[in-house]
Amino acid sequence: MKGQSEIVSALLIILIAIALTTTALMWGLPLLRKRQDSVLVEKINAAFDPQRPRCLQNVIKNVANNGGSEKFFVDTEGIWTVNETENSISFSFFALACDKALNMWIGENCPENGTGKAREGTIGVDEPFVKCVFATKSGDGFDITYKLWFRDMVSEDGNTVWRIQMKIPEGGLNTCSCKSLVVRREDGVSEETIDGKRLIKTEVEIVLG
Repeated sequence: MKGQSEIVSALLIILIAIALTTTALMWGLPLLRKRQDSVLVEKINAAFDPQRPRCLQNVIKNVANNGGSEKFFVDTEGIWTVNETENSISFSFFALACDKALNMWIGENCPENGTGKAREGTIGVDEPFVKCVFATKSGDGFDITYKLWFRDMVSEDGNTVWRIQMKIPEGGLNTCSCKSLVVRREDGVSEETIDGKRLIKTEVEIVLG
């Protein structure tokens, strides 16, 4: 009987240990993943932070100004979308953590409802891009979108317009679920006159996938 009692006690201890481990995992893993996603959200924010030399908008500006090509990476898979009509590029991803207010476009000079073209800027005063962020609740986490618009930059006298035009290469994708893209410039700068204004345009290709 003593031997059977010892076996039963050992089994009970094992079952209790398993139950405690399972409970710890059920509570601990979501918290761990949420902490990991908090770090991920910070990294994605840094990828679009204009104060950082390697942010996407600075990579695009550098290629537009100097030519060549550069590869750009983010730390998670998400949906990249290029919209030539808006002259915009966006990146959307899911995370268990979010550091933004929900259901509103956050940023300076965001187009209404996050669609359409960004309003013109002034050379020497404004940046040639507009950065906005939108977040919404999705299940147990959040869908977060970072969006960049490159806008027309107008001289103070209003007679000259500079534009960095994002475009999709022939046969290329306008959307992709991926971590990276290539920014490249193969052609030079073009000039034309539209409505009496001189338009100086630099086309930059965004290669997804």
